[in-house]
Amino acid sequence: MTLIINKIRNKVSNSKTAINYTSASLLKTFAAILAGIIVIKFVKPEEIGLWNSLMIITSYTPFLKFGIMKGLNRELPFLLGAGKRDEAEKYAAAAKWYALALSYISIFLVVLVFVYLYFFKELEKNMVAGILGVGVVISCNFYFEYLAATFRSERAFNRLAKVHFIQFFIILSTIPVVYFHGFYGLVIYNSFVAFSLMGLMHLIRPLRVKSKLSFSLLSGLAKTGIPLFVFSFILGISKTFPKIILLSAGGVLAVGLFAPANAINIGMRSLPGILSQYFYPKMSYSFGKYNDKRRLWAMAWKISGGLFVFGLIVALVSWPLVAYVIKNYFPDYVEGIFPAQMALVSGIFTGSLVSVNSLASIKANKSFLVFSLSKAILFFVLPWVFTRFYDPLTGVALGIVAANLVQFLLGMHLLYFNLYKGANEAI
Repeated sequence: MTLIINKIRNKVSNSKTAINYTSASLLKTFAAILAGIIVIKFVKPEEIGLWNSLMIITSYTPFLKFGIMKGLNRELPFLLGAGKRDEAEKYAAAAKWYALALSYISIFLVVLVFVYLYFFKELEKNMVAGILGVGVVISCNFYFEYLAATFRSERAFNRLAKVHFIQFFIILSTIPVVYFHGFYGLVIYNSFVAFSLMGLMHLIRPLRVKSKLSFSLLSGLAKTGIPLFVFSFILGISKTFPKIILLSAGGVLAVGLFAPANAINIGMRSLPGILSQYFYPKMSYSFGKYNDKRRLWAMAWKISGGLFVFGLIVALVSWPLVAYVIKNYFPDYVEGIFPAQMALVSGIFTGSLVSVNSLASIKANKSFLVFSLSKAILFFVLPWVFTRFYDPLTGVALGIVAANLVQFLLGMHLLYFNLYKGANEAI
């Protein structure tokens, strides 16, 4: 009887943590979206273009991590679940040393570049300030990713939820600097938000280990993490393919008219992304503790099924609202109504991405590679094919829906094969 009561208490506690973390993360996302709207309103387009152009470098800095943080993201909860805390802390100490080294080196180089440009080159002040701001963001992100990988327990996620609540207020209170200082305000806003998030997470970090260099441990993390980084990179660039096809088939105007659909895509992916951060370490922990793939299958289909139903409800409710809002408040984007509604349909199928991460937990790299490459192919081929029969906006929108549907079915098949039917086999 006591065992049953304890299980019920644990489930209730876990549910509260999940709700708290999800709510806090969604609030933070809402504040960031609001900040983005204000930036567009009060910062000149060419200045936003300058900042976004400088920020492109952040897409390439992850290569400097050599997959080490991705490896820690998998190995840390797995080792903790297996009861190997000492080994887990050694890996964390090595990863912390590497993250801090990258942070210190990056900020040192940026300061050198800043001094050189400011005193020896006649560049616009906006350019110089932008370079310094991007440097601060990059430096903070290196250490932030290490810290994010160490939040694994219910207690840790409860603390992280509080950080996100605080970040919600920090973002809201910092937005006015954009109104008063334009581009410089944009640089200050992004730098301060990145630094404050890193600082808050450092204060409540669950693993208080001293950084320690170990080439063997870093090599082990890289061996695990590099495949995961490659898969993540492929999945990331696949999202750009529809935009490239749209630009090629319809030009800059078509890309602009697709903006409401892009915004809805981001919104529909936000909840699965948040839940992925919460459940992925739990899957790795469970596999380390029980070495039972079918436990992961039970988690996977419930999460995917729940997100599918949630996405369906959101799509049905939002379908007429999207048309009403665009017609009445954004009349210049009327041609983008159908793509925006199709983005709601696409969002129904994105929930499977949360569960697919369990393939990383069991190191099913072959299946994860199949999933990643198929997405890259589908998100290029299907939008291109549909634009042969429809106008660019309609064709790309339908192509994205078809690609997401196929990916959802493939993802669930790979999960079923690896975690249930072929639990004791390798694909």
